[in-house]
Amino acid sequence: MNMNTWYARLWQQFGHVVWAVIIFGAVAYFALHVSSQKADKQEKLGTVPALGSAEAAKAMVPAYLGQLLTVVDAPVIKGDTATVHARILDQSCILTLTKHPTANESGWTVLQQSCKKV
Repeated sequence: MNMNTWYARLWQQFGHVVWAVIIFGAVAYFALHVSSQKADKQEKLGTVPALGSAEAAKAMVPAYLGQLLTVVDAPVIKGDTATVHARILDQSCILTLTKHPTANESGWTVLQQSCKKV
């Protein structure tokens, strides 16, 4: 490169800044791209509604009311299954759960459910 040209002198003086901006931009783009892909994947799977959305409000209500209106007895665990007695309003329920460590954050899925009025 001929160091007598104006752009060569400019590159020599500010080239390190240009490379820093390029590297910072690439890292920022990658970080934003990965986080947005993760959020998109979670939304597509239906696991996380957007904060403050109507879907988030709708998803929150059953969990909130369930805590208020449900009484759950201590589970009886035998091997990979658990039997749980619960009462919700005027219903008495027996749920049979099975271990499934990757299904959700609790590690249990409902195998069978039966409820009757009390």
